[in-house]
Amino acid sequence: MKKWFKKLLLIGIGLVTIASFSACEDDDADYSQYKSLLIGSWKVDSEDVYSVATFKQDGTGTSYYHDYEYDEVEESEFTWYLSDNKLHIKTDGQESISTIKKLTQTELIMTIHGETVTAHRVIPE
Repeated sequence: MKKWFKKLLLIGIGLVTIASFSACEDDDADYSQYKSLLIGSWKVDSEDVYSVATFKQDGTGTSYYHDYEYDEVEESEFTWYLSDNKLHIKTDGQESISTIKKLTQTELIMTIHGETVTAHRVIPE
């Protein structure tokens, strides 16, 4: 009985250790390429909205937003920075924080206020 309990305890400790390393996997992710990948223009085009955001190397940017339903157009300037996989954007004194889920040369998927947004790189013609 004592040997069985000892084996069970060791297996339990092993599982907890493995779970701990798995849980830390995201903490050790390499986000260093995010800034260089983010630089440029990104567009979101849906039934209701067309939006383009341009991120510049110096931490500034511009955005264009057109709401088709209400025929509203808005242009603004912003500042931005990255902290791991978090994109911080500040416009008119208001800061929003998005979580980047995927960032490649052509696609940006992020979560903003619980909503998932997919943007595609604008390729200059």
